[in-house]
Amino acid sequence: MFEIIVVVLVIVAVVVIVVLFKSGGREFQPKLSLRERNALEKGIQEEAIEKKKEEEKPQETAVPKIVTTAPQRDPKLEIMRFKTFFDIENDRLTKAVRNGIEKCNHSDFKGAIGEFSSAIDLKPENPIGHYCRALTKLRLRNYESSIPDFTEAIRLQMGEANALFYRGVARYNTKDYNGAELDLTSYLKAEPNFAEGYYMLGLINKDSNKLSAAIENFSMAINKNARHEVAFFERALAKDKTGDNSGCCIDLKKAYELGHLEAYHYLKQLCKEKT
Repeated sequence: MFEIIVVVLVIVAVVVIVVLFKSGGREFQPKLSLRERNALEKGIQEEAIEKKKEEEKPQETAVPKIVTTAPQRDPKLEIMRFKTFFDIENDRLTKAVRNGIEKCNHSDFKGAIGEFSSAIDLKPENPIGHYCRALTKLRLRNYESSIPDFTEAIRLQMGEANALFYRGVARYNTKDYNGAELDLTSYLKAEPNFAEGYYMLGLINKDSNKLSAAIENFSMAINKNARHEVAFFERALAKDKTGDNSGCCIDLKKAYELGHLEAYHYLKQLCKEKT
């Protein structure tokens, strides 16, 4: 009889433990009403949607920095500097400028001018469209047409000293020597170590028959770039006009050594006794 009572007590104890365990689990998982469950699910869904929007949000929120470099002999290379152009307020402007640059890259200069003109129409106060269109015209040797675009880019305070250099080149090719000299002198105040700027000033002086100034500027170009073969060549011709045959021949030889093939013919013609 005693054994039966013990067994019953053990069974009762087990049942009590199981009941307590189950009820304990329910204490940490309270039952929600239907309204509460719907509110919770809605909150979870809204949080997931916001997170997805944040992940899909474009990362390009600021204008990429355009690195300033010295002017290139080929204006097409100057245009390529702006391939990362981005206007945060105007997607159409960004697209027009980048399309123009892409067309330039594939030598479709007529199409590029159309794209840059569209960029100007979209935002006339932005200097990039004017500047890139001017450079494209310069590349096509439409010097006269490029000057107003360079002027407008400068007026809009582009902050690009290069614009002065290229407008100086355009003015030189239209024989506006005074305007070209002013632009190049202003450029060299900002960038005093650019050899090509002095070389261009030398050409202006030479074409204006200011031979002493020409020789001085060609010398400055050589000082900034000791391998400037064309500066040696042009300085030689300027020296020849001043009667400095010895200096002329020394410069012609140097130009030829640096790879200026045309200098060879002048050596034969002007320096017969020294070749």
